[in-house]
Amino acid sequence: MRHLIWCLVCFVPGGSLAAPPDFAACDSAIAAVNRALKGMNRCKRDTDCAEVYGIFAGPFYIDQTSNMTRVERLRRRVNKVCPAMLGRRRPDLGPGRCRRGRCVPGRPPPAGTGHKSCWDYKVTYLEPGEARAAPLHRTLQGITPQLQVGVPRAGTLKLKVTWPAGCADCKLQLSEHNPSMGNLKQGTRTRVADGVNVTLSVRPGRYTLIATSQKDGGKPGKVSRITVELKDSRGRPMKTTHHGVSWQRMCEG
Repeated sequence: MRHLIWCLVCFVPGGSLAAPPDFAACDSAIAAVNRALKGMNRCKRDTDCAEVYGIFAGPFYIDQTSNMTRVERLRRRVNKVCPAMLGRRRPDLGPGRCRRGRCVPGRPPPAGTGHKSCWDYKVTYLEPGEARAAPLHRTLQGITPQLQVGVPRAGTLKLKVTWPAGCADCKLQLSEHNPSMGNLKQGTRTRVADGVNVTLSVRPGRYTLIATSQKDGGKPGKVSRITVELKDSRGRPMKTTHHGVSWQRMCEG
């Protein structure tokens, strides 16, 4: 398929044929990314498990706090040696369970006891420089999917939020170290033509983001897009502490 995709775009203006990519190098680079991700499958508890996509493979379970530096370097190699590629997204794995130090599918559903109620909610961790779709929610509930940014040390978090066209009541809720959406933070917010830019001084920990709209929340195709920039107190770019898509458990009572 990768070879066919290249053949569809291999002609350059004037009718000449572009030099073919080195598919052996491309295959090797892709395999290296997928091997590295598979090697990150480790855990101590169910909520350590997060899923990430490889290239033409996956999703794979990883420890949500894995160091992604090597994977990022390998992905840059793929971008350098491979032609433009298309891939079909596979079904998600769903909540993982930790068994003998590895994440596997099939976490049992939460069971409340007495006056205690428990549930799992989906968390998508944002990466710096990556524009991520953020669905709009009409109301906030315990099971509402969340976006989170894992901050390793004190610094500045900048968010570029783009709203869907015509959304007059779109808002971004931003919570510091509280997935229950307590301890809300405003930061400095600047309205732009198609959204809002947010700047916030941050401390180590996880910051939760949820986009809301009474008018457009839950409507198909009505999503915002959020891009993260994260820098330390000296203005140096920081990597996030958590990665992938995870299912966290919350209990009340």
